[in-house]
Amino acid sequence: MTVEIAVMNKMGVALAADSAVTINSGRKIFHSANKLFMLSKYHPVGVMIYNNSLFLGCPWEVLIKEYRACLGDKPYATIEEYGNSFIEWLKSSVTTYDLQGSDNLFREYVSSAYYRLAYYVGDVLSSMGLAAAGSNEAIKAIVEREISSYVDSIRVKKKMRGVPKEFQAKAKERYSPIIDKMLERIFDTAYLTNQAKEILREYPIVFLEHGELSDLFTGVVIAGYGSSEIYPRLIEYTVDGYFLGWLRHTKGDVKKINDKNGALIRAYAQNDVVTTFMEGADPIYDKLIEKYVYNLLHSQYPKAILAELKTDDESAKIGLEKRLQETAARLMHDFSNVIKQHKNVSHIWPVMGTIRSLPRDELAVVAETLANLTSFKRKVSPESETVGGPIDVCVISKGDGFVWIKRKHYFKPELNRHFFDNYFRDKGGEGTNDNLAQPQRR
Repeated sequence: MTVEIAVMNKMGVALAADSAVTINSGRKIFHSANKLFMLSKYHPVGVMIYNNSLFLGCPWEVLIKEYRACLGDKPYATIEEYGNSFIEWLKSSVTTYDLQGSDNLFREYVSSAYYRLAYYVGDVLSSMGLAAAGSNEAIKAIVEREISSYVDSIRVKKKMRGVPKEFQAKAKERYSPIIDKMLERIFDTAYLTNQAKEILREYPIVFLEHGELSDLFTGVVIAGYGSSEIYPRLIEYTVDGYFLGWLRHTKGDVKKINDKNGALIRAYAQNDVVTTFMEGADPIYDKLIEKYVYNLLHSQYPKAILAELKTDDESAKIGLEKRLQETAARLMHDFSNVIKQHKNVSHIWPVMGTIRSLPRDELAVVAETLANLTSFKRKVSPESETVGGPIDVCVISKGDGFVWIKRKHYFKPELNRHFFDNYFRDKGGEGTNDNLAQPQRR
């Protein structure tokens, strides 16, 4: 995992990223990963990645540097245009060889989606006392009903961005063998009706089109300036696989610095420590308090009052309980607003007021410090040190461009002067804009 920080005001944007990377399902952690890069050699734009370090088996670092070479010195007017250009390039960079990686990725998606559904149905059966008892036909009927209800709840969600019209038909044709094998492996087909099997065969494709992000997504944060922008901006994408010509991804709103919004702090991936710093309370603690108070007002308190009533009129009790629960909802809403206002006045607004006035070097200090706080918390807690290692820090401004404040190298700079001499030298037309249309990947 990781932590990445963006701190912006009218002077510029500071980006900071740790170096931890986990492999072998989290059993091994290295502190040498690169997650912060220039998106352009010539213009003030940076990019950070988090979560999955691979796209169809290819490291994101390789892809970003390939795009940068294809981009050359071409400018875009806005940060959003830089982001859209990168996403479009990513689609076009997928080769025939990568399609095997796409099939493997789909297999992982099917497995994740099926296990999620299987656990859900198993929990329903257990709660009804039918997991180990009950007739075969009764269990089949319940399983079919629950599978149908679960898949329908996914199907009604808004489709993911850019799903091709013909995707469903193509997906069924290509992925049916994978789906059938995974269905047989994960579900006990003795308890599946033919109708349930058909729904299950449709489910992985429905999940791809309508479902949530998988655990395999990559967050891509692009920040800096387009040529027409005087203040910094930031946009986030999540890239979650490539299937039959469709790049499964989401696009966030552009975060802008302007006269109304003079400062911004954003944390990505493991953001709990930064949230605690900004709001004055751990987000898990917040949820615990909110859940407990809601249960107290909505359930326990009404029951305690009803228990004290000296009446056998059940309809009166039911009516009173309903009114008490409605009152509890209003009180809970007021309670949440008071807490939110306290966070704003006592914690968030004072910090953001300071951030608005900081010079560029202090923006870098804030970004690095917030990253180090998260790293320190992981270091002294029982959790794995999934945040750590050197913190890479840069500052991007309109006038000075992309400036490294701290950057680790896997080599000694003083022994590799040629690396820096060659950095801006075009090779084989890499700096030309023609290559942007037809990128080459090796």
